[in-house]
Amino acid sequence: MQADHETIARLVKTARGQLDGVLRMVDEDRYCMDVANQLLAAQAVLRKATREIIRAHMAACVTDAVAAKDAGAQIDELVKGESAQPEAARGEVPDKESAGAYTAAAPAARRETRQIVGTILLCFGALIGILIMLFAGTLAGFILALPLFVCGTICLTVRQRTGLWCAWAMYLMVELYLRYATGLSWTTIFFTFRWTAEMNYMRLAIAWGQALYLLVMLLCTLRSYRMLILSGSRKQLEWLGGGWLVFFVVGWAQSAWMRWIAANYTYALEPMYYAAHHVLDLIRTGLFAVLLVLTAALWRGWRQSRSKTK
Repeated sequence: MQADHETIARLVKTARGQLDGVLRMVDEDRYCMDVANQLLAAQAVLRKATREIIRAHMAACVTDAVAAKDAGAQIDELVKGESAQPEAARGEVPDKESAGAYTAAAPAARRETRQIVGTILLCFGALIGILIMLFAGTLAGFILALPLFVCGTICLTVRQRTGLWCAWAMYLMVELYLRYATGLSWTTIFFTFRWTAEMNYMRLAIAWGQALYLLVMLLCTLRSYRMLILSGSRKQLEWLGGGWLVFFVVGWAQSAWMRWIAANYTYALEPMYYAAHHVLDLIRTGLFAVLLVLTAALWRGWRQSRSKTK
């Protein structure tokens, strides 16, 4: 094994300790969700250990196989879950029934976990929505239950990066709510040095919280797509350049439009104007995240091609 033995041993021992805790919880007939959370924690540790092993394997064995022009077996091993090294050579008894069992079981376990979490979120959303509708009105119940419904639907329908899409959905809903309820957005931070006590420093703090949340989401999105690599073909460059051009042109047009609205203010059309402005802001935020991910992928492809040239 090419991975660091101490790191792998530490992670596996941590998972073993968590599984021992699960057995004790089962014997003590503990609450179901407590047991499920402990199992999810153990799975997360084991997934981290698996990633470390696969990363080390790709850095050593796969690289050597590519250099020796014998990468077919290693690729089959990664894609199909079949070892390129014969079981007899590893001192193991061949077992065809268990070949690729982990590869088949892991997606099923993740899908089952997503379904459980999605169902729980939808049930909690319905319960909270009904209770708040009874005591505070239909609109308040709908607004407060909507994030749970959206995240539950994402868990049930989205197969990859479920947590990331849930976080983005939460950001968009919170952003829309704050814009309509308080008129705040993260762009308010640009007025920090001109802010006064009469303008309420709490509003400025909320805007900084929005900006930090957006920054964290962008970083998490970049990390989630860190394995994406673009070759840098002419068509890709044209699409990416066109996307950045659209992003800046729409921003300039939006600023010009807001200046025109300020100069030709009409009270009757104010809600429509500002609703369109907020929607365009959110569209530009999503476009910026997509372009950032694609630009980073293009940069990784350029670095990879440069290293091969050397």
